[in-house]
Amino acid sequence: MRGTLIIVTLAGLSLFTANAIQTASVKITWTPSLSTNVAGYDIYYGTASSNYTHSVSVSNVTDVTVAGLTNGTTYYFAAKSYTGTGVLSLFSQQIAFVAGLTSAIPATISSPIASQSGQFGFLISGSAGYQYAVEASTNLVNWVVIGINTAPFAFVDTNASQFPHRFYRAVYAANLQSLLPPMAGQISSGSQNASGYFSFTVSGTTGSPYAVVASTNLVNWIILATNNAPFVFVDTNASHFNRRFYRAVFDPGTNATGSSTASPQSPAPAITASSLNTTGHFGFTVSGITGYPYVVEASTNLVNWTILETNAAPFDFVDTNAVNLSRRFYRAVYFPN
Repeated sequence: MRGTLIIVTLAGLSLFTANAIQTASVKITWTPSLSTNVAGYDIYYGTASSNYTHSVSVSNVTDVTVAGLTNGTTYYFAAKSYTGTGVLSLFSQQIAFVAGLTSAIPATISSPIASQSGQFGFLISGSAGYQYAVEASTNLVNWVVIGINTAPFAFVDTNASQFPHRFYRAVYAANLQSLLPPMAGQISSGSQNASGYFSFTVSGTTGSPYAVVASTNLVNWIILATNNAPFVFVDTNASHFNRRFYRAVFDPGTNATGSSTASPQSPAPAITASSLNTTGHFGFTVSGITGYPYVVEASTNLVNWTILETNAAPFDFVDTNAVNLSRRFYRAVYFPN
């Protein structure tokens, strides 16, 4: 499920109480979820970040007006979608709003600050109390969100040394697309039969794809099966292991045949359309969930991996150093920052 949560102030709706405390209203709008089973949305808000003391529930619409806000006070908003059976999604990205103000001034980046070797820091200013996102790019075309905070604040990029060059900008966070992801997969009703088979039910957002992954050490995980929730999974190989752990993860990389290329912990990336040109440069396309950040990593031994570039999918990557190595392996990894 995806959605954009936006604040639109409503001019002319401010009221004055008898004790002269000015109050205001704000209109919250969002793009509808892509899921077909969404019945409505819950909008949560409060005066402390991530501490929501009030909520408003609406049906399957795309806006709601929240009234009775105290002018000059910062409010924090987040949203969840819900199904007809009351199943809630995760929270959307939080946004902030100062009641009584109609907009935030553009952010500015200034005053580089002292930071450790390989890191780069600077100050973000804008409308105090408003949230701004720090975005980074290696080409001034594709930008990845690497931090969100309330202005003014200091930001340190701890990954700066991983890139030959990196550009930065600060954007009013309310203008960013927020994601309302599917619920985390849940495993329940496990049972083992006389044949040593072990089965359980996987639940989550109805109709969304989930992968069942297993491990014997809680470190290395393999995908056993993918299906649309809810479904029953039977591990016919359970008796071959002294012990086996299971988990269910949202898997947007499930293809038409039902197989999966997903990393068991992330939105699925894919590397396609590779080519080697006459100068020894090697390039390929990284795909995944459009707009999600992915890291291209390289290795010469499949053990030690180095970050080459971070970008938002889909994007083209060219390794200009490929000719200098006898062999090089590549992978794309979801990078949630």
